[in-house]
Amino acid sequence: TPSATLVPRVLPTTSQVKIHIFTLIQQFLEFDKTCKKRITPSVITDGERGFEQTKACYLQEVIPFFQTIKDNFEGIQKVLTREVKQMKDLFEELEAEVAQCAVDRKHDAIDRKNLLISNDNLIAECLSKEVFSVVTKSELNVARFAKMHVVNTFVEARCLAFEAELATLHDKSHQENQGELIKHFSKLELTKVTDPVTNLQAQNDRFRAENDKVKQHYKQLYDSIKITRAKHIKQVTKLTANNVTLKTSVSKAKVQPSVLTRTKHAVDVELIVPRLRNNMDVHLDYLRHLKESAETIRDIVEEAKVVRPLDRSIVSACRYTQHSQELLEYAIGTCPQGSKQRAK
Repeated sequence: TPSATLVPRVLPTTSQVKIHIFTLIQQFLEFDKTCKKRITPSVITDGERGFEQTKACYLQEVIPFFQTIKDNFEGIQKVLTREVKQMKDLFEELEAEVAQCAVDRKHDAIDRKNLLISNDNLIAECLSKEVFSVVTKSELNVARFAKMHVVNTFVEARCLAFEAELATLHDKSHQENQGELIKHFSKLELTKVTDPVTNLQAQNDRFRAENDKVKQHYKQLYDSIKITRAKHIKQVTKLTANNVTLKTSVSKAKVQPSVLTRTKHAVDVELIVPRLRNNMDVHLDYLRHLKESAETIRDIVEEAKVVRPLDRSIVSACRYTQHSQELLEYAIGTCPQGSKQRAK
């Protein structure tokens, strides 16, 4: 007779289908042994007794065997249905997670794009504010030095008026002293002429000394005014050149300067890349490169000045390049300490 359901030594932990299949294999092996035993001819199988024996075999062994097979197949079908449903639910959950990941990725890309746009807007706003500040400071400097020029003109006019008044006083004092001396000498007696003449000469010397002091004072005042006027004119010229240089640097156009001697001088100044405009090291390198370009331009102007020393435009260009070079040196020298250390 078929034995009870056999259980394999190692059971799978995830699927029950293998257990039912293993049970079916064991059942088929037992059924094969039973069939071979029952169909083998013997003395017992002959006659009516053999028929009864075969009938009992079908009723007791074959029919229960097929019922067991049917139950195992039904169990396999149920287990397969349940596991297929579980796998389907699992795949649906995985598809939902994948779809959610794709949506999250799109949201992250949109947020990143919005952040980049905000960053670009902030950079543009900072640059516009910086340009506005530079232009405003340059205009204030020009207005201030225009007022100083007006004050200098007024001081020069006052100085000229003082000089005219000084000349008038000098002539008047000389004439008055001479008339007083003549009248005084005419009234003195011969015996008292020597002492008054000595006193008058001493008085005249004092007047001359005071007059010389006044002349020296007004001369010093006039010289100081001339020096102040020259300094003011030089400062106004320098600030005007600096203003032109700043306005030129503010404009975003890329300028390719002409090269007089291709093999000796070459000026190549490029604008800073927008993504590096907030880097202090890049600005410092840019100023140094601009300084080298200014030195190259100055060398070119110096050579042209040697060829044409009487050309006023070349002299003006030489002076402007010198001012530009001084301005760049000042800008490099006033960079923050941290940028200087990183540059080193």
